[in-house]
Amino acid sequence: MTSAWRTWREDAGGVGVLLALAAGAYFLVLVPRQSTHEQAQTIRDQTDLVLSQVAMTGTQRRLAEQELGAVATGTGDDAPLRPASEFNHLLARLNDAAVRSEITLDKIMPGSVDLTPELTRRRISLAGQGSYPACVTLLRTIRDEFPDVVVVAVSATRGGPDTGGRAMVSLELAWHAQPSPVANSPAQ
Repeated sequence: MTSAWRTWREDAGGVGVLLALAAGAYFLVLVPRQSTHEQAQTIRDQTDLVLSQVAMTGTQRRLAEQELGAVATGTGDDAPLRPASEFNHLLARLNDAAVRSEITLDKIMPGSVDLTPELTRRRISLAGQGSYPACVTLLRTIRDEFPDVVVVAVSATRGGPDTGGRAMVSLELAWHAQPSPVANSPAQ
């Protein structure tokens, strides 16, 4: 019986040594490897963040250079406002833009004038016929070629049988021009 007891103790001791070796391997090899993996993932995440910030900074730099170029050439958002006396020239250019966009204007109507010390705001109503893509083309042309014109309202409705199915388009615009000398004169 002693030999069975001894064999069992040796087997239990062997299992204990194997468990101790497995625990040692786990805590000495696998746990540090997992923390190294986590550290590597953290470094990759930080690198991705820095790269996205570098890309964002590059985009901001390009936009700033474009704005600086627009100011230097006198175009863009910071371009000086045109004198209010160029209103008829503006209407002719708007009509030309509508024709290029395949919009047939039926009405170009000047609206109210708002005089402030900073600028003169002149309302313009355009109405005509065209397709929806033509209306979008006209809106893009106004955005790109007329930095001093703001689209206040857009309306496009399906035309009846007398219009050949073309949409009825109307635009309300506001043109910003140089301030009027009357608005800048002191009140008497």
